[in-house]
Amino acid sequence: WNAILAALGTGPRFADSLRVTAIGLFFNATLPAVVGGDAVRVFYARGLGVGLRTAIHSVLLDRLSALVALILMAAVGLPWSLAMVTDGELRHGLILAVALGLAGLIGLVLLDGIGRQLARWPLGRAVALFGADCARILRSPRPAAATLTLSSCVHLLDIAKAYVVALALGAPLGLGAALLLVPPVIL
Repeated sequence: WNAILAALGTGPRFADSLRVTAIGLFFNATLPAVVGGDAVRVFYARGLGVGLRTAIHSVLLDRLSALVALILMAAVGLPWSLAMVTDGELRHGLILAVALGLAGLIGLVLLDGIGRQLARWPLGRAVALFGADCARILRSPRPAAATLTLSSCVHLLDIAKAYVVALALGAPLGLGAALLLVPPVIL
């Protein structure tokens, strides 16, 4: 989140971003949906001097980077995942989920141009502004790589959690199978 904020032209100190992220995680864990924790992050970011639009876009882009990492992990593992899944409907669902995710990534790349075409309408202006911020991140290799790498690490921790739970339950899930099957399940 801090790398995204810096790429958007505002950058609270890392310690402040970490504190706000921890507060947001607390509210994500205690409220019924993750939206509460994200709203708290936006609120506290405003207190750190971040503009409202930048605060909202940075949190959305942080969530989006997690989704992008998940889609890419599922896409990279797709050939091996398909070899493990024998049920035809599950195979089709897996292919569809990854294909829709990749189509969404293409839409994300095109969002800046689409938003500019829609800018004459109020909602179109919001899409255009978000698309411009998204493009700013995508065109900045360092923050894009940092957010994608960190998001991938979070998903690797999710995979490790699933693997450890499977071990504790005596379920026959190897680490390789967890690496291939957990990302599409989360997706």
